[in-house]
Amino acid sequence: MDDVDALIKPTDFIECLDEYENAANNFNAFGASSLRFILQWIKLAKTIGTRAKRVKQASELADKNQKKYQVYKYFLCLLRVHNAKENYVTQTNGTIA
Repeated sequence: MDDVDALIKPTDFIECLDEYENAANNFNAFGASSLRFILQWIKLAKTIGTRAKRVKQASELADKNQKKYQVYKYFLCLLRVHNAKENYVTQTNGTIA
C-alpha cells in the first residue's frame, strides 16, 4: 500500500473526481488521514463493481465537501480484523488453526 501511504490517487478515481465541479479541490483539501482512509477503502474493494461504487461515492461526497464517517468505522473494523489475522499467522509460523 505504498501508493496509499504516498496519497497517490488511482486514475479511475481522478477521472471520477473530475466529473464533479468541486470534488477534486475539496478532496485535496481533506487532511492526510482522511485521504488515506478513503484511498485504502477504494483500494481494498474485492470486486470491480464494488470499487466503482466506492469511487463514485467518494467523489460525490467530496463534491459536497463531506466525508463518510460510517465508512471509516466500517473500514477500521475490517482493518483490525485483517491485522489480527496477520499477527496470528505470524505468531503461528504461517499456520491457521
